[in-house]
Amino acid sequence: MGYPKSEEEPFKFRSGANVQSFMSGIISYSAGTGAWSIYGPIGRAWKADGWERSAARLPTSNQDCGLIRGGCYQKFEGGSMHWTQSTGAHFTQGRIQRAWRTQGYERGRLGYPTSDEYSSGANKRQNYEGGYILWSSKAGARIFYS
Repeated sequence: MGYPKSEEEPFKFRSGANVQSFMSGIISYSAGTGAWSIYGPIGRAWKADGWERSAARLPTSNQDCGLIRGGCYQKFEGGSMHWTQSTGAHFTQGRIQRAWRTQGYERGRLGYPTSDEYSSGANKRQNYEGGYILWSSKAGARIFYS
């Protein structure tokens, strides 16, 4: 992480949570989640999504970059963020993430996510290297392969 660039300070929108900036990233801390580093493409995606105000909320692990094809992931209170050089960093959550898990996450036929979850009519959709997952309250999560 390098040298500190700031003092530890509270997150603006999360009571009881603190953040400290370092040369190559930040460390987030709360009593409920612990202290975790966030950096690189996953850190930049989390920042772009709104830090502690995002659907991800606060991190609950450090990054693990031991995934296939050089991929990384990091767990958050609201789900997880996966990254590869070719797909970028994307957040997965809820029922779409559970459907992705049933087919083996990044090792399965869908591979890594290529988009965040978004609305598609009355459905939620997330795109993957090998297809997409569509979720609706009526039909649940359905996997479509390319």
